[in-house]
Amino acid sequence: MFSETKTKFLHELTVGDNTGVLKLRLIHSWKSTNPANPGYVYDYSTLWVDETGMLIHGLSDRNFAGHLESKLSTGSVYCIKEFITRPAKELYRPCMNNICISIVPATDFEDVTAFATDFVSDSFDFCQFESLRNRAGINTILTGRMYCAYALLNYV
Repeated sequence: MFSETKTKFLHELTVGDNTGVLKLRLIHSWKSTNPANPGYVYDYSTLWVDETGMLIHGLSDRNFAGHLESKLSTGSVYCIKEFITRPAKELYRPCMNNICISIVPATDFEDVTAFATDFVSDSFDFCQFESLRNRAGINTILTGRMYCAYALLNYV
């Protein structure tokens, strides 16, 4: 069990740092597709938060998406090892972090939800892509709603 190992916080990671164990809560996961060709999956994306509240984007190859989708559960906390850190994409960045983690077939997950008590309790309610036009103004797109002590609407 590698959950007994000292874990790293996200602010301690650097590009190319592939060692150690991360303890993260899965906030959201999705298959990245093109609306013009919705059957084709580009990759499988995940959004994670650590105990300090820092976010990171996780990416995996489309061929690995089905395996991850069946293995991971939104809201659960995992200890993660055997990951790859790399620079975040310039154009598509779902959170404000200069690095992202690549989830590869060798990446190992241990569910430690039962023992995790130090995580922020915020969560997101994402709307379906098809309903964005009905819910947003002409020049804005509603991307999500964050629940905490008050409602916060995020506009892009």
